Amino acid sequence: ERQGQAGDIQPGGEFGGEDVRVDDVFVLDENGDRALAVAFGEPYRIVARIRFLNDCVHVNAAWRIQNERGVVVTGHNTLFDDTFVDGKKGDVVDLEFEWTCNLTTGHYAIGGTVAQTY
Repeated sequence: ERQGQAGDIQPGGEFGGEDVRVDDVFVLDENGDRALAVAFGEPYRIVARIRFLNDCVHVNAAWRIQNERGVVVTGHNTLFDDTFVDGKKGDVVDLEFEWTCNLTTGHYAIGGTVAQTY
């Protein structure tokens, strides 16, 4: 067990629409390895892997971490950064977000969503 461990995070994918979807969302540690446990105050990268099922422009991608009760406790999306993603049918894109762990001890789930904005 890591010193100061805050919580366990179960990775997961989510969904999108008919044109773009989230295939996977996961946490990377400082070595670039997938992290299933995180420590308070430590830096991580959140990766949202999105797949384009059709050509799309102006896609907003988001990730969120939920506690055991399903309450979203933290998250981020490209809309906050005024950044959007474009892709062609068949493209798979890994979006990386920097994140400093602010979780207390517990069990959490991570997920994501995407939507084409107009």
